[in-house]
Amino acid sequence: SLGTLAGGMTCEWLQQFSWQT
Repeated sequence: SLGTLAGGMTCEWLQQFSWQT
């Protein structure tokens, strides 16, 4: 995702967490 390019593994991590919840 874009989060990986912009914030490394922060936005992706949070988004993936929300996806699983």
